[in-house]
This record gives sequence, C-alpha cells and structure tokens, in this order.
Amino acid sequence: MRTKKTKKQKLAKKADDTLQEHTRSIYKYCYLCGSSPIVGHHFIRKSNSTNLRFDMKNIVPLCAICHCAIHGSNEQLYAAKIATMKGKAWVKYLEKNKLNKDLRTNLAFYEEAIERLKP
Repeated sequence: MRTKKTKKQKLAKKADDTLQEHTRSIYKYCYLCGSSPIVGHHFIRKSNSTNLRFDMKNIVPLCAICHCAIHGSNEQLYAAKIATMKGKAWVKYLEKNKLNKDLRTNLAFYEEAIERLKP
C-alpha cells in the first residue's frame, strides 16, 4: 500500500527535477570522461547538506556510466579525482557552506529553489 505524498514531498521532487533539467541545460559534457551528461551529481550528498542541495557549485555533471561508477565501490577515488580537478578553493567553499543550522526545508525553501533554477 502506497502512502500519499505530502505537498512538501511533491515540491521537493519538483525542485530536484528542476535542478536536473537546469544541469542538462548548462553543461554539455561529463566532467570526468567528456561524454554527454544526463545527471547532476551532488558532490556533497543531499542527505549530508541541505544547504548545498540546490547550490550549482555542489553539482558535478556526469554521464550515466561515471555516475554509476561514483556510487559504486570506488566512490572515494572518484571524489578525490573530482576534488583535485576542481581545486582547493572549490573544496573549501563546499566545506564552508556544507552546514547551516538555521536552514529549514519548508515549502518556501523548495519554491525558491525551483524559481532560481528554472530555465
């Protein structure tokens, strides 16, 4: 038996979908191999940082093969490679902005993300 999704859950999904559409509209190549990307990978996982969830600096465009590889057994290796390619300033930015204890994931949070990411 499936439970009905709340308005907040539906809005979160719409915001995630909008992020993926936005990623595909601005990036034409996989960051790791150069093929066509189909997914915006959250370098800092959504579950680890609400603050970076819709921050494009946290999004790495990847093709399906590289995205599957990252989530496979070599996750740390790929994360290190991306961090090296992006540079120390990028890593520092993500670490600095990873946590925001005052951030609330209410309806307005998702509505603002959708507006900001619309093509």
